[in-house]
Formats: sequence, structure tokens, C-alpha cells
Amino acid sequence: MSFYLLSLLLMFALFGVASTYLLRFMYCYWFKKRLVLSYLGSAGLCVVLVVPLLLLNHFLAG
Repeated sequence: MSFYLLSLLLMFALFGVASTYLLRFMYCYWFKKRLVLSYLGSAGLCVVLVVPLLLLNHFLAG
């Protein structure tokens, strides 16, 4: 399996984890009336981890 496909799979997984953390944050905020900022931090970290993969794919693809 090529590096390109592996990085796409990893990006897909990271976006899935980020969306899960965002849904957890919204659930806690709307239904439990708690503000859990660690969920937002984790989602932001996942999105930030996607950026180097995107740039690497862009430069390696030509």
C-alpha cells in the first residue's frame, strides 16, 4: 500500500475522531449543561494533525 493511501486513511480517521469529540462537546453543552473544553482541544488537535499530512501529500504528489 502506498504512502499516499495510508496518509489518506489516517486523515479520514483523524477527521472521524475530531467529529466524535465535537459531538461529545455539543452533547455535554446542550443536554448536560456542562462546558467541557478538553473535547474542543482534542478535536482541534486532530484537525491540526491533518495539516502536515495534507502538505506532505501535496508536495509528494507533484
